[in-house]
Amino acid sequence: MRAPAIIQHLAWHAPRSASRGGPSPLARVATWAIAIEAVLLVGLGVAGLDDLAPPPGLPNEVAAVSPTAVLGLRLTPVHSTLIVVTGLLALAALRHQVWRRIFATGQTVVYLLITVLGLVFQGTSPPSWWLLNPADHVLHASLFLLGLVLLLLLPATPVTPSGNRTPDV
Repeated sequence: MRAPAIIQHLAWHAPRSASRGGPSPLARVATWAIAIEAVLLVGLGVAGLDDLAPPPGLPNEVAAVSPTAVLGLRLTPVHSTLIVVTGLLALAALRHQVWRRIFATGQTVVYLLITVLGLVFQGTSPPSWWLLNPADHVLHASLFLLGLVLLLLLPATPVTPSGNRTPDV
């Protein structure tokens, strides 16, 4: 007996990751995106921290609070450290599939909060400690969106080398 045409059509479109083994092409794209993000963020954060060295004759107290402009971003020591930590966590997330999903979730939540709070406190009458400019808001919003896209690309359950999904424990 022959299966209905719609069943044959749907079977043709079924994912074949189980037969090939390993992660899906979308998960590979997400892994590469995390790797590229890690390198860029660590580089940007280190560049921001490197430019924070006080010029000769300037007191350290002034240099510690003055923001540094790198690629149009206003990088304070706290901001640069946050960017470096995000990049290092992205590098650590490359070790295991489960860590990638946890990293993407954390990045999405943290950078959504930073984006919203940065936009809320931007127009306060006495300048707040955020010291953000529009380029910083674009960076934070794009990191939020990247985390959201990574969550959509990464599988909810990791795939074993044989191609089978591991059961949720």
